[in-house]
Amino acid sequence: MENRNNNFMNKHDVQVRLIKELGIDFHVFLSDKKYYEDDYQKIKESIVDIARKTLEETE
Repeated sequence: MENRNNNFMNKHDVQVRLIKELGIDFHVFLSDKKYYEDDYQKIKESIVDIARKTLEETE
């Protein structure tokens, strides 16, 4: 693993950075339908899985 400096981000920092760098706020992908808890969990799990796979590939 690379040597990390003392810079860190909290979850708000990460959210803002993703919006700035990727130009995507995840709400833009949602349609005007009713979402239930299981819909939300599936969306969240998909985003987390993609992020996890990406991080594993960079280690």
